[in-house]
Amino acid sequence: MKSIYCCIAYLILGNMFFQIVGCVNLQQRTILLEANALSCGVAPGVVDGNFDTTGEMYINAKLVKIGEQYYNTRQSRTLRTGKKYAELVVELDQPRHITHIEIHAMSKMTNVKIFVVKEKPKVGELLTFEPTRVRHTTHTIPAGSAAKFRLSEKVSLLKITAAPVKDTSQGTSRGRHRENRLGISIFELDIPLKGPAIREVKFYQAAEVNG
Repeated sequence: MKSIYCCIAYLILGNMFFQIVGCVNLQQRTILLEANALSCGVAPGVVDGNFDTTGEMYINAKLVKIGEQYYNTRQSRTLRTGKKYAELVVELDQPRHITHIEIHAMSKMTNVKIFVVKEKPKVGELLTFEPTRVRHTTHTIPAGSAAKFRLSEKVSLLKITAAPVKDTSQGTSRGRHRENRLGISIFELDIPLKGPAIREVKFYQAAEVNG
């Protein structure tokens, strides 16, 4: 009987310990990483610490709308050339344990995904981005809002991908018209794509506890 009481006491103490540790983790202090510890070759404005500057994610792709007409029959289809997603890579000055990041979107971002490189590869080695350990449920960020993505892992390079949007800044795209050997009239229209605009990407790491 005494051994049963001892087991119960150990279970209670163990549960209290895990609750205390859990509270410490939840209340862990974090600090914002300074802008001089981050760099982004494609869009430097997204990591400069200034909300007045913005940057666009990179993509080299376009939509090609193809229409075919043969007498009174018409058919159309849309093809995509190039990459499926726009991307943006941020490099840290050194490997750091990042607790979470915040993406402050300028335009709407959809199908957002985060990938990381923990250690920079040596010369001659392949650079491979891996999905984050934490599975994120946020995949859409409305324009003008921010979203937090928890990481809790070491990061040397971080890549953000998102679905591209139509580039209306270039105006109406010019189409091409031709006729093939079967007498079918073919019309092709190029629709340029661009990456979503981001106001700022903020990185947070765990604060060092002294004493």
